[in-house]
Amino acid sequence: MSIVNSNLQPAVTVGDSSYTDLLFALNAWVDANDTAGTYRHWAADSANVNGGYPVFIAIPCTPATGSDSITVCDSYTWHSTTYTADATLIDTLSTLDGCDSIVTHHLFVHHSNSASETVTACESYFFGGQWLYVSGQYTDTTVNTAGCDTAYTSSGNYTFSHLDDNGCTQVDTLHLTINLPVVTEVYDTACESYTWYGTTYIATGDYVRTGPSAFPGWCDTTETLHLTINNPVHTATTETACESYTWNNTAYTTSGTYTFSHLDANGCTQVDTLHLTINTPIVTDVYDTACDNYTWFGTAYTASGDYVRTGTSALPGECDTTETLHLTINYSVTLFDTLSLLSNELPYNYHGNTINAEGDYTFTGLTLAGCDSTVYLYVTVTPVGIFEIQNSELEITIFPNPTNGVVTIACDDVTWVEVMDVSGRKVLTVENSNRIDLSKLPSGVYTLQIATPRGKALKRVIRK
Repeated sequence: MSIVNSNLQPAVTVGDSSYTDLLFALNAWVDANDTAGTYRHWAADSANVNGGYPVFIAIPCTPATGSDSITVCDSYTWHSTTYTADATLIDTLSTLDGCDSIVTHHLFVHHSNSASETVTACESYFFGGQWLYVSGQYTDTTVNTAGCDTAYTSSGNYTFSHLDDNGCTQVDTLHLTINLPVVTEVYDTACESYTWYGTTYIATGDYVRTGPSAFPGWCDTTETLHLTINNPVHTATTETACESYTWNNTAYTTSGTYTFSHLDANGCTQVDTLHLTINTPIVTDVYDTACDNYTWFGTAYTASGDYVRTGTSALPGECDTTETLHLTINYSVTLFDTLSLLSNELPYNYHGNTINAEGDYTFTGLTLAGCDSTVYLYVTVTPVGIFEIQNSELEITIFPNPTNGVVTIACDDVTWVEVMDVSGRKVLTVENSNRIDLSKLPSGVYTLQIATPRGKALKRVIRK
């Protein structure tokens, strides 16, 4: 502080007590008014001489100095000048009281960093505080350790800006490839079984397989197999047939087990099995011999011959039975015979049988074929000398004999005929005819006495 105008009224001598008091009072005032400049101040000493003094006081300027640090990223523009490196900048300013103020700026220029990366992720990737779900290029800005932005630039399509450690904006660029999970739907149809990745399935259903990727960022592979299993119906048939059986257009003539493979409606191989029994026809030859008649399966046969019978089987597949009857019919022999004897011929041997008198005889036996043989014999005995047969060598034949009624004499010149029964009684006389009707006579043996111009003859006839 200085006193600009020291013309104090009254004068004050420097060094005396009044001056000292004045300075003390002025300093107190200046302390309260420290702004530089010239001031008029009414001051009084301790003696308060004349009521005080007008004093002009000059407060001088004190130059101000200071410094600071400026830290920037990449570049700094100061007074139209751009600085890209560290520098010391002097700035002279005026204070409010008109004094110079010198400020020294220490400039520190930090440069931003850049980085890039290529990321392959599955489904999503967290970058720059957000989840990314599609492939692209992203930029992320962060603050590096120097306080500047660090730009990470990748070959993708996304960026992210953020402050690094120095408060700078860092822009990161991410070349990002987002891989989506490989989800495969497989629809397939198989017959009976299906092998998928080493596993065999035999039932219809949905089967899921997850395969981990061998590459970083690649997604797992999820495959779903929608499987339809068709099971062919394998049939087994048991059949019995006669001689042959046709199955699936093939004729089989021997018994056995046969298979037939074909595709069903679903395209599966169906195997059908045939258990086949082939029967052969039963052919039987029957040889038999009978007397008079033979009954075979309800039919009576009276003549020799070959007879065929076919029997239909009541069981499916059984063959018909064919039987052939080779039949020989031998007939029983019934013989009606007459024997005229003279009394002097008795006893008479008739085929081993003794005839002792006139009468009816019946002899039974077997023929050479083993059939019954019956001989009905009528014997007449003529006493010697009583009945004379004229011209006994006269050969006359009668037929049929036995007869059911009319008998014919094989002679054209019959004069008369007398018919006598076994008792010798004449029962019928016919003249000039060789046909004798015995139909009205009862059955039995009759004697015909036949008269011709050449003589007489006796013939026995049986009336049945």
